[in-house]
Amino acid sequence: MLDTTTVLTVVIAVIIGLFVATLIYLQQKIGVAAKAVDKDTQLLKLQAYERLILLANRIAIPHLVSRLQQDGKSSGSISSTDQQLLLVATIKEEFEHNVTQQLYVSKTAWDAITNFKEKNILLIHQAAATLPVGATAGELNRLLISFLANDPSGDMHQLVSEVLSLEVKQMI
Repeated sequence: MLDTTTVLTVVIAVIIGLFVATLIYLQQKIGVAAKAVDKDTQLLKLQAYERLILLANRIAIPHLVSRLQQDGKSSGSISSTDQQLLLVATIKEEFEHNVTQQLYVSKTAWDAITNFKEKNILLIHQAAATLPVGATAGELNRLLISFLANDPSGDMHQLVSEVLSLEVKQMI
């Protein structure tokens, strides 16, 4: 027959074995969950970069002017001042709609978008200030497009898009 010490030793060994097996099982389960969270986080980051690339495209002056004309918001009959206000308001609205994306992207990427927005607003104000009183929206639009066509360094859209694309490629 087995004595009490042997029985207690076997029971303790079984309990320790079950405890260790449970810990190993839980650790594996946590590892699988962590991998799922990492995958979800990476998906959110990729989606954020996609949205910021789209934002950069939407607030690029040539695309913005074209889109507002197509939507009928910017007709040749409105003043350059009204067009200036419409362009700036549209840029700010687009930016505010995407402000939460900064949670998922690098500081460099977010700063590039913010600087691009501010530079475009400044460009619109500067161009509008050079026009005579009574100028039309069409004149402001032509001046903005002409400036960007003559000074490629004035259009940061390509640079911002490249920064965002490079960061996405480094993630993948």
